[in-house]
Amino acid sequence: MTNKYLRRSVIFVSCIALGFVNPACGGEDEPTPPQPVEKGRFDDYTSENIYSRNVGLPKTAFMQGFSIANDGTVWYTSCVDADLFISRCKPNTDKETVSVGKDYMTLSFFGHGTNSAIEESDGETYIWAGCFGSCTEKENYWFEKLVCRTKFIPGATIKTDECDEYYYIGEGTYHVQPTVDTEHDRLAIQYNDNNGGNTVNFVIYNLTEAKNAPLKKITVTCTDGFKTGIRNSTTQTQVTVEVRDLTAIKPVASPRCLWKTNPTVTYYSWQGYDINGDRLYFVEGNDNGFSADAKSYAYLTVYSLTGSVLEPRTQIKPVSDSDFLSSNGISINGTLESEGVKVKNGKIYLGFCNRGIRVDNRNPFQTILQFDK
Repeated sequence: MTNKYLRRSVIFVSCIALGFVNPACGGEDEPTPPQPVEKGRFDDYTSENIYSRNVGLPKTAFMQGFSIANDGTVWYTSCVDADLFISRCKPNTDKETVSVGKDYMTLSFFGHGTNSAIEESDGETYIWAGCFGSCTEKENYWFEKLVCRTKFIPGATIKTDECDEYYYIGEGTYHVQPTVDTEHDRLAIQYNDNNGGNTVNFVIYNLTEAKNAPLKKITVTCTDGFKTGIRNSTTQTQVTVEVRDLTAIKPVASPRCLWKTNPTVTYYSWQGYDINGDRLYFVEGNDNGFSADAKSYAYLTVYSLTGSVLEPRTQIKPVSDSDFLSSNGISINGTLESEGVKVKNGKIYLGFCNRGIRVDNRNPFQTILQFDK
């Protein structure tokens, strides 16, 4: 040992002998320097993050999901009882409300429309949505068994058995909810099954391959409103449907993503997802129910196609900022409910149903926020 190191050892031992450890001696009680707090991707925001706001939908409906077209138009999916409405509107950047008017298509007896997508192909727009749902005792349609792809026709109404084509992912699956990423040739379908567990389940295909999957006839069980016209019928029926059989092709991935696994965390309702390349973007959230003592909350989690977490659950801060929402004409009550996510052209778009734009107006309107990817 050199004299230099001997001297340092003697000093440290002397400190111990005197019954204290001084930080200069390098002891175990040396204070840790303050660590910088890492900012979340949604912590900084201004009115520039508002892509569109205060858009009214057919039948004063609540948005369930949305898509962004190549030209920036917002396509909304909304739900009233047995009907889904697919409508479109240019982004509204003003505080004043606008309406989509009659520029929409009605899909009857399909499902809840929790997640949907558009595909622009050969000058046409096609709608992807869950279909062959069942009516519950509360007169809502859920438990979608198939995915449909059908051409958008403004002003048209079609029933669940009148789509251009259908896609089938296997026996025992329900609540099937699609999205597409044409840039990366992806079709993703979220589904439930009877395997239980705290997971959100997905199966991902190459979009081109899925659209050319072999045809097959299957039997689907659902409620019979589309046959009888009785919109609140809970009577079960069976129907034969020709489908693209996705069980006959190999998926890109089939992740089961863990969710609601931490008992110390308050989780909120699942509100939609999107796929972009090899990432799944998952949103949850609830509004404050017009309560002055509560805030609205929304969170985003990003998963890989293996189901691992790439970006942990991150709060979308402007949703809980009642001053921001009020000053920008979105809600004087801070009432904002998460309703979907889309990732496109290097941006993350987050959809919300906002209510309470004025004291005398609690009708639902739709707002889209955007952030860099």
